[in-house]
This record gives sequence, C-alpha cells and structure tokens, in this order.
Amino acid sequence: SDTNSIYTDFYTLPTKVTGVDCDYFNTSVKQGKATFSWDKNPVATGYQYEIYKYNGKKKLLTGTVDKYSYDYASVSNSKLKPRQIYKIRVRAFVNTANNTKKYGAWSSYDYFSRCADTDLSLKKSSGKIKASWSKVTGATSYYVYMSTKYNGGYKKVTTTTKTSLVINKTIKSGKYYYVRIVPNYKSGKTTYSATVN
Repeated sequence: SDTNSIYTDFYTLPTKVTGVDCDYFNTSVKQGKATFSWDKNPVATGYQYEIYKYNGKKKLLTGTVDKYSYDYASVSNSKLKPRQIYKIRVRAFVNTANNTKKYGAWSSYDYFSRCADTDLSLKKSSGKIKASWSKVTGATSYYVYMSTKYNGGYKKVTTTTKTSLVINKTIKSGKYYYVRIVPNYKSGKTTYSATVN
C-alpha cells in the first residue's frame, strides 16, 4: 500500500549565546576593524550583534550575520577608536516560515579595546623592567603580565591604577622578556577585563 507523509517545520527559540570574544582588532589602520567569535548555536539561522562604549546605553554599531558565517562577525568602522574600551553582545535568531525573525536572549557583554605595540614602552632600570603605556579611556585599573615567551606562559605580576610600573622581578642576562597590559573596567562590584590585541 502507498504511504503518504506530511512534513512541517517546528521552530524553537535559540538559547542564550555564550563564548563571545574579540579575536582580532587591527591597530595599523585609521578605520577600526575587529573580528568577534562565539559558540555556535545549533538551531540558529543567524546572529545579531550590538557594540557600545564601555559605559554606554546607546548603540554605536549593530549588524547581523547569516548562517553561512555564523561563528564570527567582522566589523569595520571608524567609530572603533584606539585606546578605548567597548563592549559587544550577541543574540541568535531563527527565520520562521513567514520570514520573520524570532530572537533568543542576549549574551553577556564582552569587553574589548584596541591598543598598538607602540602604546607600550619597556626600559631596563637598575636590573629591572620599567613599563609605561598609553591611557585607555574607560580603564579603572590594569593587569600587568610578563613572560619569557612571546606566545604564552604569561603570569600576572600585579594590578595597578597607574600607567607606569617598575616590575619587581630580577632580570636575567641572555633572556627575552615580554610584557602584556590588560585594561579593566569596573562597574559596581564587577570588574571586566578588556581583550587587547
């Protein structure tokens, strides 16, 4: 006998987006360019993002990403300035049968900033390293990390509210030392670390 089957789509709302991160921020061009990624949502057909200043409630930039590139967003806009903390949030959506969008919950904010290598200066002082760096707008403190490897092994040295510091570590001859500065933004009792690239 013949069997007739009827198929239909059933849409569920996407869950809250997690894992939002600033992977890249171009510091060599006048027009700010950044790339962001997040954890893939299994039912999403696209994503919407919003970018604000660190303490802002008015959107600076917004956009959507379709399902063909749904694990990242590339943003290029002159509103992204150097030495300024921003925040981004992302939510997933599904397109229904009548081509309307149904949205899931917004992600938590991810904070990021744009700093260049030239914003950090290192000098040897009495067998120690003196670090100084450019002020980052919105930063309420800075984490200072140091390593003897360029691509890893960074250990936190201290936290400071200033933009210069003599690192209290003995410097050995014949070794390279690398310093990384991470600006923080404190809102209420919560401190957010901004990604620096």
